[in-house]
Amino acid sequence: MKTAKRALAILLAAILMASCFCFTSFAAVKTPKSMSIVTLPTKKYYYKDTDWGYGYWDFPESGTPSFKAKNNLISLKYNGGMHHKYEDRGMIDLRGLVVKVTYTDGSSENLSYYETVRNTTVIPNIYASPSKEYFVGENTIEIYFDSAPSVYTTFKINILGYKLGDVNNDGSINSSDALLILSDVVDIKKLNSNQKIYADLNGDSKYSSADALAILRISVGIK
Repeated sequence: MKTAKRALAILLAAILMASCFCFTSFAAVKTPKSMSIVTLPTKKYYYKDTDWGYGYWDFPESGTPSFKAKNNLISLKYNGGMHHKYEDRGMIDLRGLVVKVTYTDGSSENLSYYETVRNTTVIPNIYASPSKEYFVGENTIEIYFDSAPSVYTTFKINILGYKLGDVNNDGSINSSDALLILSDVVDIKKLNSNQKIYADLNGDSKYSSADALAILRISVGIK
């Protein structure tokens, strides 16, 4: 009889502990009240062909995703084809993003963006969507948590209509673009603000003779 009572007591204690754990876990889930950007994503400019194209990522029932052309439909190439859905539009590159989140209980914390890859699917901890359909120019992007989509903030990205390296925006990358960069480097003629955006071919946030050389290599078919 004592053994049965002891076993019953142990069972009741285990149930009570499990109930307390579940309650504590549930109570620990915080509800976001507001969010603000501490550090913007590193990626600010999206270049034609390099970062985006007219079309969408098609993910067949079997096989690998491919990019299908479609007029006037802009899709991004970052993590394109990683969502197992028809007409996948790719993802906005949020790497480098840090947000401050304030919760309904008054507490707050800074959260850095990260991605989790499960098989062939990318799951971000912070989601992003354009406020309206993508277009060439400055786009407003809304960022939010999947668990609380009504709590969001915004920032802007630039979807550029020319290829990276097309400094003079004539639709092709050639020695003329390299010459413009070199003329700036030696102080003969400075690039304007728009040309500087396309001159940084290697993505180091500055332009130099190295970018001019990279453009010349492209113009003669050397990668």
